[in-house]
Amino acid sequence: MNMQQITAATLLAAKNRIIALGQTFKDANLAIGQRNDEYDRRKQAAQRELMRPSEFVSLFPSPPTLAAENAEIASKQAQIAAITGTNTFPKALLEQDIFMLNVMKNMKTETYARELSKPERTMTAAQFSTLYPAPTHATDLSTISAAQTEANKLDSFLKSGPYPSPGLYDVDLLAGTAVSYP
Repeated sequence: MNMQQITAATLLAAKNRIIALGQTFKDANLAIGQRNDEYDRRKQAAQRELMRPSEFVSLFPSPPTLAAENAEIASKQAQIAAITGTNTFPKALLEQDIFMLNVMKNMKTETYARELSKPERTMTAAQFSTLYPAPTHATDLSTISAAQTEANKLDSFLKSGPYPSPGLYDVDLLAGTAVSYP
């Protein structure tokens, strides 16, 4: 503790600085709120509107692999190869299933190719978060933290006096603040 005689100008400077820091704190919180609101607005709009081609390509860079369909076709072809005898009805059903699976594969591939140039779907919340991460506000949060620290130091300075000795305040508490002790 370094108790020194303080002038009214120093006390007024400390009080004015606390007020200015309060405004800095409010401005930073307002900026954070505005960015969060803008992010939420864009997210809701993305969930209502169709994707842009660039967003579609970012989320789906390659065409569907169709692995499940190919596995099912291979299984049915193996069943056809195993069929013996004169009853061709099961074979015809399996061939029809294979034909339908190939049609489904072609539809998926055509849909992907069509959506590359003009997507026909909206974005989910998870897809939006993948493409557009939420703002982090690092600068504003550090500004708020620094303002709170300085305001706390100035508040402690103001509370360090004038009692028990009139006019004496702990000037060490002014270190790291914008208020200087002459």
